[in-house]
Amino acid sequence: MNKNRSALFLLILVLILIFTLNTTAENLKIHFIDVGQGDSILIEDAGGKNILIDGGDRADQIAAGIINYLKNQKVEKLDYIISTHPHADHIGGLVDIIDSFEVGTVLDSGKIHTSKTYENYLIKIDQENIDFKTPRQGDKIKIGESELIFLHPDHKLENYDLNNSSLVFVLKFGEQNFLFTGDIEEKVERELLAENTKLKVNLIKVPHHGSKTSSSVNWIKNLDPDLAVIQVGTANQYGHPASDVVELYQKLDARVFRNDLNGNIVVTTDGRNYTVRVDKTVKNN
Repeated sequence: MNKNRSALFLLILVLILIFTLNTTAENLKIHFIDVGQGDSILIEDAGGKNILIDGGDRADQIAAGIINYLKNQKVEKLDYIISTHPHADHIGGLVDIIDSFEVGTVLDSGKIHTSKTYENYLIKIDQENIDFKTPRQGDKIKIGESELIFLHPDHKLENYDLNNSSLVFVLKFGEQNFLFTGDIEEKVERELLAENTKLKVNLIKVPHHGSKTSSSVNWIKNLDPDLAVIQVGTANQYGHPASDVVELYQKLDARVFRNDLNGNIVVTTDGRNYTVRVDKTVKNN
């Protein structure tokens, strides 16, 4: 009888162990792809979903680089493309990317632009019959093991220029918050702080490539990020990122990573802890 009970106990332990291994969540990965002067971010959700935020500039080699990067990560489908706003350095490569992958849904700011790049992007979405949505402040979307919580814009798009109409959202995974900001500037930062007084983040995609028109002292102090990632090209004509902005993040205890200095930047997290991997290591980073 004792032997039977021991065998049953061991069987139960084995079953519990198998169940635990099979149900343990995978890690979430955020890839800040080096696309030069522009934004493109791949999120690999722990539940197997893929999200692409922006598509870099319109140069053919930029789009090809993003497509190759995604294929190297074994991406076959983009469940969501998030187009933060219609400037060319954010949507320029999306037509080619949509041509190269199955796309589930496009999330767009809804801000209208008159450029040919924007027109071609809308035509491609229509031609492929892709689901097209314009999230607004307060909207939440569950994607696999993560949740997207949209903070901006509200329904009054006429109050904002192209940069300040950017989709701003928190990616919540486990105990961690990751903030994506498009190209918002200080005006919207102030609004967001007033509306989200208790928001703290583990990581921030630094607004507007580290421009001095964004990243105010109050913004950084209140959000209190551990990591600040700047998507920016080497020796770009805009002088991004502003040295004062980089120094401010560092002074307020954020580790700063930049595509122009670090290459591709990959953050991996289990929802509690994270690691950062870069192509190139820079002293004092």
